Amino acid sequence: MPRVSVGQVENLEETLTAVMRAKESLISSCERLDMRLTAKCEEIEREERSSSELLERATAIEVEAGKAVEAAAEQLQSARASLASANAALGACEAQSDDEDGNPPDCSSEESAVSEAEAEVEAAERALNEATERFEKVKEQRIRMEQRLELLRQAAHSIQQHRDAARSAYGARLGAVDSLADRAASRIASARNALEEYLAQNPSTGAFTSWVRWTPSANGVVTPAHLHERLNFSSGNLRLFVEYLADRDPGFRSKLSNYRKELTACRGPVETHAVQLKMRRNFAGEVAERFAIHALKPLAAEVVTQNRSDLPGGGFTKTDFILKNLKVPVVLGKGNGMAAGVGETIAGEIKCGKASYIFREKDHMVKQSYGHRDAAASITICSRDIKDLAPHEEEELRAALREAGSPLVGMLPRKGDLDQACWQAIRHLQESHPPRIDVYAEALS
Repeated sequence: MPRVSVGQVENLEETLTAVMRAKESLISSCERLDMRLTAKCEEIEREERSSSELLERATAIEVEAGKAVEAAAEQLQSARASLASANAALGACEAQSDDEDGNPPDCSSEESAVSEAEAEVEAAERALNEATERFEKVKEQRIRMEQRLELLRQAAHSIQQHRDAARSAYGARLGAVDSLADRAASRIASARNALEEYLAQNPSTGAFTSWVRWTPSANGVVTPAHLHERLNFSSGNLRLFVEYLADRDPGFRSKLSNYRKELTACRGPVETHAVQLKMRRNFAGEVAERFAIHALKPLAAEVVTQNRSDLPGGGFTKTDFILKNLKVPVVLGKGNGMAAGVGETIAGEIKCGKASYIFREKDHMVKQSYGHRDAAASITICSRDIKDLAPHEEEELRAALREAGSPLVGMLPRKGDLDQACWQAIRHLQESHPPRIDVYAEALS
């Protein structure tokens, strides 16, 4: 049966999680947009109703103002008629002959009537002008209210169209996301089934998968025996771990691909050895660090890597890993500073290499331990190559790190095993790696 990659299955599971998060985010964004558009529709509707009422009042005021103009015009017409009558009376009076004594006729009352009539005309003209001016103003106000209402109606129609278009658009998008999520869930179910079937027939790969999926018992205590089990890996499992990293981490996969390209370009054993030496010095050490951190990260809610600490005399050091907010109590070994409780922190360094290299790094590891001072427990994890040191050298090294507060434990796989696993991953030998299922295409389509 072709081999199935647990790393790629996890990638698919994360993809589904990302799709579901995107779906939730899209739903939330659509709901917020719909709420804003609905609120705007309601606001415009309120403004439209208010403007309609204002228009009704303005129209009523204009009607009243028009009646006032008509009344003022009638009053002016009446005043002018009275003036004409008064003038006629005055003219008739003035046309009379003088009396017997030769005195002209007395027309004072007629003159007074004309003066009063003229005053009434002037007053009526002013009243008409004022009524006309007011009418023009209220008429302009009514026109503005009509224009305002028309604009609001246009705005209401436009915002309604926008809301309908938005609902149609995000309805289609949500439907597409639902369909994508359903397909992703179906494919992941197929991938899980393929993986479980493969693991059932391949116990060694099943053991590695169990290691990847491991979580500590909620009510238990993690002891050195558990740590030994987590860090004690066969060369075959190391090879699976390198491939797992390649599946899960694009940056790591790129580095592995670059080594493969360099190896392919080699023109002889000398160049091949140069690539192998480069891999041993750089790549294998990175794999060792990633392996140790991956083995320990289920113990904590957060893992911080390469945390910088300034040294008292100048310079700085970087801590390889800090396990923050432990989920369970952890006992690293015997002695002070070798245990941490729930919620506390463990800091540590990782050193992988031949015995002579580990011994040469003694002073550097002691300096690095300064970055552990704030942790409840501290540890330095090295490869089992430490067992190749002479007894007095091993004790000297362990004593130095105990005194520094970061005791040394030799639990990592040997450097040679790590080198071999990395080299086989770079060479990607077909006889060591049966054909794999591409879970993105063949197995899941």
